[in-house]
Amino acid sequence: MLRAGALASEADQQLASVAGLPSVTAESRKAAALLEQAAAVDADNLALKKALAWLYVDRLGDPLRASRQLVRVLALRPTDLDALRMDALATSGRGRVASAVDRYRAVLAIDPSDRWMQISLAKALTWSGRERDAESLYRAILLVQPGDLDAQLGLIEVEARRGSLKRAISDARALVEREPRATQVRTVLAELYRWDWQLAAAERVLASALAGDRESTAAKDGLRGLAEAVSPRVEPTTFAFTDSDQFQRTMQGASLRIPLADRAAATGGFERWQFHAYDQAQSRVDVKAGLEYHWGRRVEAQFEAVAHTTPASTDVEWRTSGKWVSPRRTVFFSQSKGTPVVDSFVTVRDSLAQRATGVGIDLHLTD
Repeated sequence: MLRAGALASEADQQLASVAGLPSVTAESRKAAALLEQAAAVDADNLALKKALAWLYVDRLGDPLRASRQLVRVLALRPTDLDALRMDALATSGRGRVASAVDRYRAVLAIDPSDRWMQISLAKALTWSGRERDAESLYRAILLVQPGDLDAQLGLIEVEARRGSLKRAISDARALVEREPRATQVRTVLAELYRWDWQLAAAERVLASALAGDRESTAAKDGLRGLAEAVSPRVEPTTFAFTDSDQFQRTMQGASLRIPLADRAAATGGFERWQFHAYDQAQSRVDVKAGLEYHWGRRVEAQFEAVAHTTPASTDVEWRTSGKWVSPRRTVFFSQSKGTPVVDSFVTVRDSLAQRATGVGIDLHLTD
């Protein structure tokens, strides 16, 4: 126990040093390592488990580890408010939004005035497609605290997810003018610009946010993401599988994307297929060239020509595909025309139920 006490004491000092730090740091990782060692020696120390959970959920971005630390705490102390708060945040961080909604409400049943849990619940409701409930909660918060930035930004996100992206951008720009020193408002505005594929505008806003706050992790991450979006990208691909005729197939290739403007990009690539069919080795090379265009966040279209080359022949296939995104569902459409086949397919994916349904047409043309 002396060993556990010494480790816990050292970890407490480390925790005090990281409490005011804005993001993942070496100090946070060191504190977590020390607490893990202490918890291994003293497995019944619930205070250590709660401290570890806080580090994982608030500083290290590891909600799964946070949840694991909280299992025993909540088993022994089911009404521990701090543990319940961290458990709700960790559940949301793991993508289990519906369960997180229930957990946030459990916390608010004990402490209805917990403003951060109110904001977190409203965010979870927004992410789960329940924008009306989220809006009601944000407006209730603003009745008590009219200047609450998180609630104002939450209402802007609700607008964007409902499809009113232009209005959301306008409201965010107005909020920047009212709160010029609020870095979080600028990062939200930049994200809205990015959703609308106004990448140059997003970059300007993030640069101004970083100029005002050199330690802003959100601004730094946003600029890194934009740099990837506007830079040429080459991605190698290789995989193997067994097709419906039980033939083993392998593919090696690469795809290329070159941004031309905010909303447009040239695409291309090649694929080299090899397989055995009826005891004969066969191969095919596909060369692709196309254009990708985005109409805001909701609509994306791609046009592509593919040349299929085998030792015996070369065929050209034209492909058209599109995507329409709503807060709850994504609709994919694709059509391809080769010789002598036309394929069309529509797929609807429900983002909440995590399932997809589709309908297709396969038309074989003859001379």
